[in-house]
Order: sequence, then C-alpha cells, then structure tokens
Amino acid sequence: MAAKNVPRIIKIIKDLSKNKTVGIDTKLLDSGVIDSLMTMKLIEMLEKEFSVSIPNEEFTHFNFNTIKAMSELVDRLNIKGSKKK
Repeated sequence: MAAKNVPRIIKIIKDLSKNKTVGIDTKLLDSGVIDSLMTMKLIEMLEKEFSVSIPNEEFTHFNFNTIKAMSELVDRLNIKGSKKK
C-alpha cells in the first residue's frame, strides 16, 4: 500500500463526512461515516485527486469501505495505467 495516498484520502473523507475522525481501517460504509450518495462523490473526488478512472467493476463495497482499501485500489489503477503507456 502506498502510504503517500493515505493522507490525501483521509482529507477527502473528512471533507465528505464533515470532519469525522477516521483511521486507515475504519469501516466507512459499515459505520455510516459515508453513505451511498457520498460514495458517488467520493469516486469522483478520487478520480480527480489521483488522475485515475475507476471502472464500474471496481465499484464494490470492499473497495470503498476503508481508506486502506481505497489506497490499494488507487495503487492498482495507477500500476494498470502505467502498463498501458
């Protein structure tokens, strides 16, 4: 996991959730920190922040439930994108 992604993702979550305190393994969806509508905004913000395109098949509960999972998703997409170049 790229630790450099974590602070940026935490900032996005704090902005979306009105500054709720979250940790890398906080269950964001399960605990109600973010809801389904926020998740759509979150996807948009992640794509913009990390210059990635998140394919529909990656729109899973698992990929967006923790900051760790989101960071790993961004890493996978960046690696996949760099291989295409």
